[in-house]
Amino acid sequence: MRHFSQHTVVDDEPRDPVINLERARDLFADKHGLYSKIALLTERLKFPDTPIRIGLLGAKGSLLNSILADPFASNQSWYEQFQLRSHEDDVVVKFSHSFEQSGNVYNVPSPFLSERNLEFVELKHLSPAEDGCHCYISFQNGVPLDTQSWPVYQYVDIPNNDLGNPPPLAQNEVCSEISQSAVDLLIESPQNATIYTKLYGESHISEFIKLISAISEPYTVISKLYNSVRKNLDEQNAVHSMTVDELSQRDGKIRKFISQWDEESHHELQTSFKAHVNEYEARQLPWWKLYYRADDVQAIFAEMLKDGILTDSLKNYSYVKGQIDSFTSFQLEEKPHFRSKLEALDHNELTTLKRNVIQTDLLQLQNRAVKIIMLNVLTLQLPFVLLAIPGSIVYDFSTYSMVGLASLGIFMGFNRISREWLREVESFKQDLFEKTRLAILDVNRSLYEDWAFKYEEERTLIYKRQQAIEALEEDLGL
Repeated sequence: MRHFSQHTVVDDEPRDPVINLERARDLFADKHGLYSKIALLTERLKFPDTPIRIGLLGAKGSLLNSILADPFASNQSWYEQFQLRSHEDDVVVKFSHSFEQSGNVYNVPSPFLSERNLEFVELKHLSPAEDGCHCYISFQNGVPLDTQSWPVYQYVDIPNNDLGNPPPLAQNEVCSEISQSAVDLLIESPQNATIYTKLYGESHISEFIKLISAISEPYTVISKLYNSVRKNLDEQNAVHSMTVDELSQRDGKIRKFISQWDEESHHELQTSFKAHVNEYEARQLPWWKLYYRADDVQAIFAEMLKDGILTDSLKNYSYVKGQIDSFTSFQLEEKPHFRSKLEALDHNELTTLKRNVIQTDLLQLQNRAVKIIMLNVLTLQLPFVLLAIPGSIVYDFSTYSMVGLASLGIFMGFNRISREWLREVESFKQDLFEKTRLAILDVNRSLYEDWAFKYEEERTLIYKRQQAIEALEEDLGL
């Protein structure tokens, strides 16, 4: 027995069997034809005049011929046409005031159908959920009487080897060949009434008709289907649905995953990521490379961030996020749909940070690098060089002194560029590290929020599934 917390989901809506069935359909999987059974029950509850449809699995043609015949009618044309129906395909038989045939659907003016509001389907194979039958009578061996699937009644149609000496028939046995012979004799001549009565009684067809009347009684049909639905829900709830205690255990496991991710991500930031950024910047963009790579700053650092920003953390994030997104308290064989790794990575604060840094921060850093180079070259280094040239040629200063003057300007520019670039790149790195730290906090918070929402959603569904079963049990007593 499964135990549930006393904290239940309150439902103040008026009780309605149709609403309860529809809720059960929304909360459980379509196993053992559950949705079709619910549809049949819903239709019958909404429209009480809906005919009861009985599936005859593996029945001989003589069975329906015997039951539906009107041997006292003066016109037997519809009956003769009905007997010519195919026995290779499933055949649907309904009542109509005149004979009509459309494909494998026969509308016949049978008194038997008109008095009982019934329909029959002659089935070659059991295909519940597709044929619209409320219950089945099986004449085949080996068909399981599985009430979790559909209401099925077992019967045997004994072959007639000798009309003069019929085999003794048990309670669940009939000989439709004898009963059809009796009907044919009565149609042939009313004078055969005596032999008709004898053969008809020996065939046990009357007992079979009593069974049909009993199982097609509306209350019986509804209660049988209700029981079948309820047992199906019980089985699904026991096998596939978590208990609240099991969900609480899962809650602790997921929260541990998130906590571990947070701890490992901060460790990766302080060790691997900072070291990676510092080493990459020193190797790829020392200050002197700005002279010929200032326009490539964005692309160079973007390459650094492409695979280097908390690589392990992003991989672990996709795992934890997948555990949350794919989790369900109702475990079926089918794999649940959840977002792919790329989708998960595309919707978190770390990947958003990387895009923003590449598109905005690195572009600004590149613009400042170009500005540093241009200002120092145009306002310091180039002027000193230009002063040294006429000083040596026009004003007859010594070449040594003018070379020194030019070198002074160049080295002053080098010094200023190195200082300004170091200041800019250090500011960029510290800003990147701080934004990354905050992004980790945001991701951690969003993981907890996602799981909290999922946990409450699944906890509510656990209660609702149990309530759906209880509601059907109460409706069964209506």
